[in-house]
Amino acid sequence: MGHSSTAVVSSVPTLIISGAMDPITPPHRGSAAAAGLSNSRHIVVPHLSHEASGLRGVACLDTLFAQFLAVPNPTSLRTDCLAAIRPPAFKLPSRPQQVRDQAA
Repeated sequence: MGHSSTAVVSSVPTLIISGAMDPITPPHRGSAAAAGLSNSRHIVVPHLSHEASGLRGVACLDTLFAQFLAVPNPTSLRTDCLAAIRPPAFKLPSRPQQVRDQAA
């Protein structure tokens, strides 16, 4: 199955979510899709890859989806919760011995 280069043109309310760190469908593809969608909003989520596993604060995405489904107006979405999305904490073992034990 090949890829089509024909752009979709529509005025249907559309929400496009891209992950800032998504190597599979990077934000530039969301921007390209939005170009033909006159009633769309493209939101690039910081720290998000192709999936949200491990991120903190991802309930924000559910909130955005629920807002959009309740009132399908892309410009009315409140996106302030995006600032709460964070990568998982990076922790080193408290003792060097743990590293050697885990490597064995």
